[in-house]
Amino acid sequence: MELMTASSECESAKPTFDVGLSLKSQANLYRGFDSEVPLGVFVPTWSAHAVGTRVSVTIDLPNAPRVAADAVVHWVRETSRESMWPGLGLAFVDLTDEQRLALLDFCEQRSPMFYDF
Repeated sequence: MELMTASSECESAKPTFDVGLSLKSQANLYRGFDSEVPLGVFVPTWSAHAVGTRVSVTIDLPNAPRVAADAVVHWVRETSRESMWPGLGLAFVDLTDEQRLALLDFCEQRSPMFYDF
């Protein structure tokens, strides 16, 4: 199973997610129906965090530098269906232009998933 886990050194620290994106990973970038730019990343995980929780996320992209960013839990997918992974939609906060370009380059290889707000 390819679920990501959050780590935290102490209770007051922000949860941290390390995510590997590939052409076939369960993790994927997401965008809204009215946006061409990825708004965040879906992280398949059993870790429970409330909407609005601030987190840190590091994304490993194929053939690109890692993207480390602050994010906020934007939505939660709770599921009991075998065909759907539980997880979190993490919305990016203050990406640099270089990070945004790296994510957009990845979107040319794999389309982001849609999330209807």
